[in-house]
Amino acid sequence: MLPRMVVFLVFAGAAFGQDATATALSTPDSYELFFQRVVSASRSEAPVSDQVLINGERVAATRVSAREVLGLTDAEMAKLTEIASECTGRLASIRQAGAGLTMAARLERIAREIGEPDGTTQAEQRLAELEIQRREAIAEDMQKLKDSFGEDRFQALDDQVRSGKNPAALLDVPKAKK
Repeated sequence: MLPRMVVFLVFAGAAFGQDATATALSTPDSYELFFQRVVSASRSEAPVSDQVLINGERVAATRVSAREVLGLTDAEMAKLTEIASECTGRLASIRQAGAGLTMAARLERIAREIGEPDGTTQAEQRLAELEIQRREAIAEDMQKLKDSFGEDRFQALDDQVRSGKNPAALLDVPKAKK
């Protein structure tokens, strides 16, 4: 009975152990989400009605692109999309490499906690290595953006990414015409 309770507590701790008040994402997490949204927005071709209802009135709508939301030129948006696509591809490979390790790492932790002498840490070490690779991949792509955009343009983009504003703003959304 005790091992089952330990398993439950370990899984519950892993699921709920994070500080619920911490809503801001770390820089790598922010950029990973940002890159995913950019790639998603670049592939999105969902039709948008030419009419929207605002305060009970029908008004003409236009499509606001991610490029417009971010204030980028066409060339900058193309470069951002290229870098974001490359990064999300590399991150998917890293995630796939660690897919089976999460359960193994949890089982290793349980084995150590209940005192089994063979409680190795190989899976946990490999997961930590993959997390380092993930952070390095994101940092490299942030540097590519900085090199491509220049310091000032990159800083403006970086401020938007780190601002914590709704990332769905990168999706094409209807906007009333004036």
